[in-house]
Amino acid sequence: MLSAPSASRGTSPLVVQCLVFASFAAPLAMYGAAWPDARSLFDQSSAALGTVATAYGIGRMATSASALAVLSRVHVRPATTALCLVLAAVDVLISSTRSFPVLLAAVGTVGLLSGVLDSLGNRYQTVVRDMRRAGLMFGAYGLGATLGPALISITSWRVGFLAAAVVALAAAAAAANPAVGWPDGLAEGSRRDRRARSAGPVRFDGRAVALSLALAGTFVGLEALTGNWMATYFEDHRGSSGRAAGLAVSGFWAGVTVGRLGLSRVRGSAARVLIWGSVAVVGAYALIPVLPTPAALPALAGAGVVLSVILPTVLSTTADRVGRVAAGRVSGWQLVAANSAAITLIALVGVSVSRWGGGIPMIALMVLAVLGVPLCWSAARRQETAPAEPRADPVAPPA
Repeated sequence: MLSAPSASRGTSPLVVQCLVFASFAAPLAMYGAAWPDARSLFDQSSAALGTVATAYGIGRMATSASALAVLSRVHVRPATTALCLVLAAVDVLISSTRSFPVLLAAVGTVGLLSGVLDSLGNRYQTVVRDMRRAGLMFGAYGLGATLGPALISITSWRVGFLAAAVVALAAAAAAANPAVGWPDGLAEGSRRDRRARSAGPVRFDGRAVALSLALAGTFVGLEALTGNWMATYFEDHRGSSGRAAGLAVSGFWAGVTVGRLGLSRVRGSAARVLIWGSVAVVGAYALIPVLPTPAALPALAGAGVVLSVILPTVLSTTADRVGRVAAGRVSGWQLVAANSAAITLIALVGVSVSRWGGGIPMIALMVLAVLGVPLCWSAARRQETAPAEPRADPVAPPA
């Protein structure tokens, strides 16, 4: 299912990206799902999750626009391989430490690594510009984020992060394969980009750029808050057990996975996905606080399904909003905006939970969901009027 049509499974850059996204999704999803129980390992409170998430967010934000800088110096193959190897080593450290300062440093390092890997993957999608491939890649992220919380809920903190290290090693092995054919144009210094720059300075549509940044911040914020704080919401505010709350978060990421893999089969336009998807997101999140707890727990999976289609569609259509020449830079800015929003929202919710209790995450999620509707509708209007531009070949001969 994850192979690109023009390459075998073993040589498809899409398969490599799927493994990479699963490798950095797993540890991120495990922090929030396991924290209500794992906090005792570090002698910390529920609100300390905000500090952990902030350490991750600062690291990820610092490197979230790094793809072009990395690719101008080194090919994507050795860069991805090295990053995944370091990620595996840090996962092993997290599994064994019981020092909260060491945990914060390790989580911050995971953030730094994830930021670069995410930026490289986003650059790949900007070049390929294929909503269905984006669905597969981000679906793999959802798969890692699903299996991580489920595993850590039924085993232990140590086992969960050791398993994440194994996934990172598998991603490194796949990325190191010299037969993988990466698409042309990943580096800004390619012939195509040099020709575009020689025509004059890059011009940016300020409104289109602002819309792209707002979309990325809103929907990454929704995913980050759900993944990090809903276990606390269910356990502290709704009275569910820690295992049930952790499995509910795993169910959310399972829904994200199913939705994004399903996006690869969608034949409708990106504009329709944005319009109807944003309305469905509001409806899904509005159900959770009014349903009885036994029904609200699995309902979180439904929220994951409808939320899942928005972000890949937003990222894969960046060039349609801002133009192909500007898309490389704007794609990096989108990741900065997304990670800035995520770190800020997670920290603010952490402070709010410590003052007003575990019901705050649901309020924040509803505000973001409602905000997303006019943003998506505005993007859909631009999508429908965007001029057709050529797309890059998804696979080039191996470098």
